[in-house]
Amino acid sequence: MTVNKLLNTELLTLRTLFQAQGWDLRFVGGCVRDVMSGKEPKDVDLHTDANPLEQVAIYQAADVHYIETGLKHGTVTVVLNNVAYEITSLRQDAETDGRHATVAYTRDWYTDLERRDFRFNAMSMGFDGDLMDPFDGLSNLQTGLVQFVGDPAQRIKEDYLRILRWFRFRGRFGMVMNYSDQRAIEKLAPGLQSISRERVWSEMSRILAGDNGPWLMLEMHQGGLSQYIDLPHDSFGPNQMDAIDFADDVAELTRNPVTLMVALYGEQAAYILTKWHASSDEIRLATWLNVQHGSMRRLQDLMAVDGVRRDWVMELAALRQEAGTVMVRNMLAVWTVPVFPVNGNDLLALGYRAGPVMGDVLRYLRDAWAKSDYHMTRNDLLEFQKSFQLANP
Repeated sequence: MTVNKLLNTELLTLRTLFQAQGWDLRFVGGCVRDVMSGKEPKDVDLHTDANPLEQVAIYQAADVHYIETGLKHGTVTVVLNNVAYEITSLRQDAETDGRHATVAYTRDWYTDLERRDFRFNAMSMGFDGDLMDPFDGLSNLQTGLVQFVGDPAQRIKEDYLRILRWFRFRGRFGMVMNYSDQRAIEKLAPGLQSISRERVWSEMSRILAGDNGPWLMLEMHQGGLSQYIDLPHDSFGPNQMDAIDFADDVAELTRNPVTLMVALYGEQAAYILTKWHASSDEIRLATWLNVQHGSMRRLQDLMAVDGVRRDWVMELAALRQEAGTVMVRNMLAVWTVPVFPVNGNDLLALGYRAGPVMGDVLRYLRDAWAKSDYHMTRNDLLEFQKSFQLANP
């Protein structure tokens, strides 16, 4: 049975503890969606008709390790055999502000599913494999349709981040368009201004890293979302489709969202990432990729001579789209980076003093070494430098 992908001895024992008190446990949300679509679930979440205090009482009585991770929203994390499970009490949103909700607890499984975002996320599965699917989420999965539960405008107003999640899930499960959802998204897009920029980048990075990322970005621009999430209003410049096609080609080689941002937005990418409060490493990568994209410096030299990280150079290889890029990236992934055989002590022995001149000489020798395809030995390089000194006293 499908449910066997979710079950284990520890969970069966835990459910027995709940049933002894008159309550039950069911699998819910993403893990049910994933197993029903043939995917491996990343996390296993459950819901229960026991309220949070009743949950905690069970764990304390049975000495079950638990963490009150989101107790005010009804969620307790239980650790069984070193695996964490989030267990959430059945609830409904009593009040929302477009991002956070004040919840009220219920004993009704349907009511809990009714408050969820998308139909295929509103499925619940019992430990015997029975599927509770009141909104035809399974049908949506089979047709590749991402559709809000109930009134799309109401679902969006409860949490405006669901707009970006709609695009992300479409990249993962299917590009079929529901026009009622699309109209609600375009009408309510200004609500995205209330979402923290960190959360915007969290969602956007996953949209870019998923299937059809560049095309979903184009949809967001065409739907008028860009101005509310700090994307440039002029879309991708005068050659819009060329930019999308190029980024789509890059996505065949890498799903790194920073690289794809540079493919789409060029020199604007680092600025956008700064607005989204991306990490300093991500912003540096975007800046470096944009500079190196137009350079002719050999990829191997960037690693061996300049000391650039292997993963950065592989991203640049994808961005450059040169002939044989797949082969080049495969080579870079396993290439043993040669070690430059000369150091400052060698130059001191030749009579150089530490300082800018020595740095210039080392760079000169590194370039000579690179031009030899890293074959020149330490003695070769020092003799080469001695010859240069004699010719340029």
